[in-house]
Order: sequence, then C-alpha cells, then structure tokens
Amino acid sequence: MTWKQRHALRRYLRSSLWPIPMACMALALVAVHLTFWIDAETGWTLDISVDAARVLISTLEGSLLAFIVFIFSFLLVAVQLASAQFSPRVIARIFRDPFTKAALGVFVFDYTYSLVVLGRLEHPVPMVTGMVCGYGTLACLAVFLFLIDRLGKELRPVRILAGVAAEGRKVIRSTYPQLITASRSRPPVETGSLGMPSRVLVHRGQSGVMLAFDDEGLLKLAHDADCIIELVPQVGDFIATDDPLIRVYGSGHNGRPTQPSKEASRPDHP
Repeated sequence: MTWKQRHALRRYLRSSLWPIPMACMALALVAVHLTFWIDAETGWTLDISVDAARVLISTLEGSLLAFIVFIFSFLLVAVQLASAQFSPRVIARIFRDPFTKAALGVFVFDYTYSLVVLGRLEHPVPMVTGMVCGYGTLACLAVFLFLIDRLGKELRPVRILAGVAAEGRKVIRSTYPQLITASRSRPPVETGSLGMPSRVLVHRGQSGVMLAFDDEGLLKLAHDADCIIELVPQVGDFIATDDPLIRVYGSGHNGRPTQPSKEASRPDHP
C-alpha cells in the first residue's frame, strides 16, 4: 500500500461514523458469550421467570432501536442546520468527534447485546447477562445526555472557531516541527542558482487542492538519487491539470544525468 493510499484510508476512517459502531457490534457478540460463560461457571441466576425476562428485554430492545434511529436523525438535522448557518465544514468536524463515535458505539453495542441475549435466553435467567442488559440501557440514557450537552456546546460559534484554530496550529507544527531562530537559521537553497531542472513532473490527474505530502518519502528519494527535489505547490494550493508538481535538480539515479522531460504524476507519487 502506497503512502497516498494509506493517507486516504486514514482520512476516510477519521471522517466516517460507522467503523466504531461496527466494531462495537462485533464486540457485543463476544461479550454475550463471555457473560453466558460466567453465569454458567458461577451458577448465578435472577429470581424472575424467563417469560418476564423476555418481555423486559424485548421492550428494551425495541426502545433501543427507536432510540438509535432518533439519535441519528437528531445528529443529522443538527449538523445540517449548523452547516447552513456557519459552514459545510462543520459536518466533518462533528463526524470526526471521537465522543460522538463512542456514544454511537455504546448504543449499537447495547442493542446488539440485547438482541443476541433475547434469542438465547432460557430458564433459569442468568444474572450477569440480565444485569448487563438492564444497566446497559441506563448507560445509554446517560451517554445520550452527555452527547446532547456536548453537541450543544461544540456547535457554538466560539467553540467552532477555537477548534479550527487548534487544528490549524496542529497542522503548522506538523509541517514545521522545528522553530527557526536567528542564531540557528541557515540560508535557504536558491533554486535559481541550480540552473534548469533536470526533470519536471506535472500533474495529470483531476484538478484539486493539495492536502498533504510524504515528506519522508521525498527526502528518501532525493537521498537515493543524489539530487534536490522541489515540491512546487504548498499545502492548500490549488493544482490544475498539467501544473508543475515536482522539479528535480542535479544528477539522476546512480549519478547519471537525466534529460529534461515531463511525466505524469502517478498515484504512487508523493
């Protein structure tokens, strides 16, 4: 897997809501087997009939399904209203929020757990399994209250501006990890003194904005080829088709000079 594919996969997983709830769904299946095993080993049971337990769990299960649908509908409506008032970029911020993903994961976990328990419930009613079903519903209500409180605060203009500023500082620190001081600064390399580039790579894909680049990969390529690589666009610049993407100065691979040429930027290029 190339760096570009890994970067695209990380961005997709960060901005998606479904990975954590899906993982919690699989975790619920494991938890059901674990709690049934604990009840079988300890012999702990509840002093209620299996019919009453099935009615109770069935009621909780139906309520949880309606609860999950309500939460998703509320979340989408709130985000749409906020994006219309502020900016469509608010949608990505809410979907990347780890607390929102964790809250949805708790809801899906409890619903899946109750559904599987309902299908396997027999007399006598196991205590640990039944307690997890009952108190899991109360946990969902508590997480719901925290989620409403958090969304109400996160969608305020001051919190949105503070979050954008924090993300901007994080990007600046990752792009420029070392501070440049007057005593330690070195003069930048003047590309004009290097002459004509030995190779120019142009962008052949669709037009778009540069989001990130593989700095370690570019450094390794420059070291292996014994040359200087200039990345023409900066992060945030718009790149159109046939715009210069990379300029190479110096000798090519194994010390052999390369002829000036234009090449299409393949997906595995930084």
